[in-house]
Amino acid sequence: MHLVYLIISLLVISSLADYGWYVTRLHPDSFRPTPTSRSMPQFMKKNETHAILFGGYRERIAWSLGPNVFYNDMFILDVSNPDLVKWSKVDYDPNSLVPIGRSYECSVYSAQEDAFFLYGGLLYTSNFSTSAVLTDSWVYHFSTNSWTLLDDVAPAGPRSGHGCALDPSGENLIVTSGLSHNVSGNFYRDVWSWNLATNTWTNLTLTSLPPIGRWLFGFYRVPGTNNFLFLNGRLLRGVVVSDVWEFNGDTKQWTQFEQTNVPNPPHEVAAYALTSSKWILMAGGDADANKTVAETCLPPLICRTVVTPQDTNFFLRLKIDQRSAIWEDEAEFDHTVTRHRHATIVIMKPYLYLYGGHDWDGTHGIGEIYNTHTWGLKLPNKYWD
Repeated sequence: MHLVYLIISLLVISSLADYGWYVTRLHPDSFRPTPTSRSMPQFMKKNETHAILFGGYRERIAWSLGPNVFYNDMFILDVSNPDLVKWSKVDYDPNSLVPIGRSYECSVYSAQEDAFFLYGGLLYTSNFSTSAVLTDSWVYHFSTNSWTLLDDVAPAGPRSGHGCALDPSGENLIVTSGLSHNVSGNFYRDVWSWNLATNTWTNLTLTSLPPIGRWLFGFYRVPGTNNFLFLNGRLLRGVVVSDVWEFNGDTKQWTQFEQTNVPNPPHEVAAYALTSSKWILMAGGDADANKTVAETCLPPLICRTVVTPQDTNFFLRLKIDQRSAIWEDEAEFDHTVTRHRHATIVIMKPYLYLYGGHDWDGTHGIGEIYNTHTWGLKLPNKYWD
């Protein structure tokens, strides 16, 4: 009888492991300094226990309160003890050049070079009266604790909100789409390969029509393949798209996926994390619906800004199966976490970690409330298959 109970218990535990425990956990900021609150920093895995966080910005919708703030600092997240994470600030060599702070850049960590590579980005005033799309590329070497400017003007040109991901060799960075020249300008539809070791760029010849150009989308390489997922994004004038594509790095061909359960309204400037060849998770973002006008200046000034007061503490999952993309609401996650449009996430098995992001407080504009905590969500076993 005891053996029967034991077998039943093991089956129940196994079933729970497959289904997964969805845990929302706030990790105390017990170690200083933690990053200042910000939106859309670059957040990526360095190894099995450490992740890199770089930059980000604090947006001032109410331009009477001052300019936007762009960061160029770097932090390391240590999750060796998943019950108590540790942040540490990277103190650059004081004799090193440092890239200016920016937003909407692309960056990767190269294990082969043990270096952090950075390209492009956007600077803008809070009311978009002026803006600048950046053209420079940089590398930070952990071994020397210093930055090196690779190109003032990279061959792929001025670009922001673009996608980039390493190919299977880890030596070439695939760069695609993004905004060119200014916030009311055009979007690229090209694909480049940037060899990080030699700092050489190649404009790839495509064998099929690419997706419509856009910025602020998801772009990730499917593990174990030379294929790259491309999804969602924003067009001009705030139009949001929710299509899903795959780029084959061998044939240079784009293929669009059929979708079911497409989120409505679509969400953009969300955070994405690819856990396996099957699953991609999307967190937060702006929904292109239910817009309202808010007073975003301090009296006696009058400044009215269109904002989207959506509940953004949601998680969606996208299952990739035989050229189809199936969206599902990740309702098992605890939706009581802080709202986090423009947040960033990183996968460090078995957790998804979230940092940053801001929200609308209903009175003063979108950029008034910032997430100051580090959140961890434990993922079920199925996401690693």
